[in-house]
Amino acid sequence: MGGVGKTALLKNINNEFLTKTHDFDVVIWVLVSKDFVADKIQQAVGERLGLSWEEDETQEQRALKICRVMRRKRFLLLLDDVWEDLDLENIGIPLADQQNKCKVIFTTRSMDVCSDMDAHRKLKVEFLEEKESWQLFQEKVGKKELLDLSSIRPHAEKIVKKCGGLPLALITIGRAMANKETEEEWKYAIELLDNSPSELRGMEDVFTLLKFSYDNLDNDTLRSCFLYCSLFPEDFSIEKEQLVEDPCEHRTIPHEAISRLFQLRVLNFYYSYGGWEALNCDAPERDASFADLESLRHLSTLGITVIESTTLGRLSRLNTLLKCIKYLYIKECEGLFYLQFSSASGDGKKLRRLSINNCYDLKYLAIGVGAGRNWLPSLEVLSLHGLPNLTRVWRNSVTRECLQNLRSISIWYCHKLKNVSWILQLPRLEVLYIFYCSEMEELICGDEMIEEDLMAFPSLRTMSIRDLPELRSISQEALAFPSLERIAVMDCPKLKKLPLKTHGVSIYGSKEWWHGLEWDEGAATNSAILPPFMAT
Repeated sequence: MGGVGKTALLKNINNEFLTKTHDFDVVIWVLVSKDFVADKIQQAVGERLGLSWEEDETQEQRALKICRVMRRKRFLLLLDDVWEDLDLENIGIPLADQQNKCKVIFTTRSMDVCSDMDAHRKLKVEFLEEKESWQLFQEKVGKKELLDLSSIRPHAEKIVKKCGGLPLALITIGRAMANKETEEEWKYAIELLDNSPSELRGMEDVFTLLKFSYDNLDNDTLRSCFLYCSLFPEDFSIEKEQLVEDPCEHRTIPHEAISRLFQLRVLNFYYSYGGWEALNCDAPERDASFADLESLRHLSTLGITVIESTTLGRLSRLNTLLKCIKYLYIKECEGLFYLQFSSASGDGKKLRRLSINNCYDLKYLAIGVGAGRNWLPSLEVLSLHGLPNLTRVWRNSVTRECLQNLRSISIWYCHKLKNVSWILQLPRLEVLYIFYCSEMEELICGDEMIEEDLMAFPSLRTMSIRDLPELRSISQEALAFPSLERIAVMDCPKLKKLPLKTHGVSIYGSKEWWHGLEWDEGAATNSAILPPFMAT
C-alpha cells in the first residue's frame, strides 16, 4: 500500500545511522522505484563507495568492482520502493548474513516481493489509529485553536476519518487545509473527497489524494505545472525555471489568487505581471490589486512591475508595501512627468533593483529629494532606459552616505541628459554603461567639485560608453580611477581625451578613434607608457 509511511520510516533509519555511531562501515541509500535498472543501483552504490568506471564498462565489470570493495566492509544497504525481485549478486552486492554481519533493508508494497527476496523478517507498516491520525492531521493544519471551533471540528473529524489512517492522506490534506478558516471551505473539501473515485485497483486512496491536491490548486496555471511535473521520472530534479518559461506579463491574475496566499512571504513579479488594479473594488472578475497585496500580513519581500501612472501613484502612498519592495520595475507610464523617491516615510530600505523603462514623458527623476544619510542602503542595480525627455536624475551631488551599495548603473536612450556628475562619489559603483544619449556632452561636469581628501570612482572596474555623438569629455580634470580595469568607447567621435591617471587600464574602441586621441606631451612621445588598446 502506498502512503502508509514506508519511505518515511526508512529515511528515519538512514538519518539515525548518519548522526549516531554504529558498527557498520558504510550505510548506502538507494531509491529503486518501479522502472528500475541495475545500472542506476550500481551508480548509487559506486558513488557511495567512492568508485568510478569507464562508460564502456559492462554491468558485470562494474558488479565485480563493487563486490571486491563490499566484501571487505560491514555494510547496511537501504533499498526504497522495490517492486520486484532484485538479484543483488548480479549488481555486485554480496549476500548479507549473520557471518559478515551485513544487512539489507528494503521497502515494498508487495508481500510477494518479500518472499521472492528471501526476507528474514517482514514488518508490515500498519495504518494509524484514530488518535494518532488526529494528532498528525492537527500537526499539519498547524492551528489547534481553529480545529477546536465548534463550526470546524465536525468537518475536520470527517476528513480524518476519510483518510483511513493513511499518513500520506493526512499529511497532504492537512497541509491543504492549513489556510481554510471558514466552515464553507471545510464543507467544500469534504465534497471534493466524496466525488473523486479512482479507476486503478489498489491505488484508490493514493489517486484520491492526488486528485484532491490537483483540484485544490488555485488556478489552471498551477494545475498545468502539476501535470507537467508528472511527466518527469521518479526522483528527477526539476529546476524551477523550467516550470516558468513564459512571462505572465500579458495575462490577468484574479484577486483571489493573491488574497488566499495567507502565509506568503516572498512574491516576485519583477519584469513580469503589471496589471494591478490601482483601487480595490467589489467586481467579482477584477484583477489583483494592491489591496490584495496589503492583506498578506507575512509578506516581507516583494518584486513588482508597474505600467500605469495612476497605479504608481497609489503604490507611493502604501508604506506597508514600500517597506518590503526589493525589485521595482516601472515602464511605459504615460503622463508621468516627475518621479520622486522620498526617504521621509522610511521606504526603500530593501530596494535592491530599480528599473525605469520607456516612460517617454518623464523629465525629472529627482530621487535625491529629501534623501538623508544611508538612504536606499540596499540598492545595487539602477537601470534607466528609454527616457528621452529626462533632464535630471539627482537634484544635488550624491554624498557618500547615500546609495552605499549601488554597484551597477545602466543609462540608455536618455537623450536630454547632459552629464551624470551625481555618480562621482558612489563608493561601490563597479559597472557603468551609458549608451545612445544624443545630447550627453560630458560625464562629469566641470562645475562639479570634489573635496581633496575624497576619491572619485573608488570602486569602478568597467566603464562602457557608446553612441554619444556630442560627448567631448569624461571629466575636465584627470581622475585616478584606482580600480578601473576596462574602458570601452564606441561611436563617440568628439571624445579626444581620456583623463586617466592610471596606466593599468585596458581600452577598447575603433582604431580610427584610438589614433585620433590627444595625449599629454610625455605619453605622445613614449608609446610604452600608453595604456593597452584592444581594437573592436
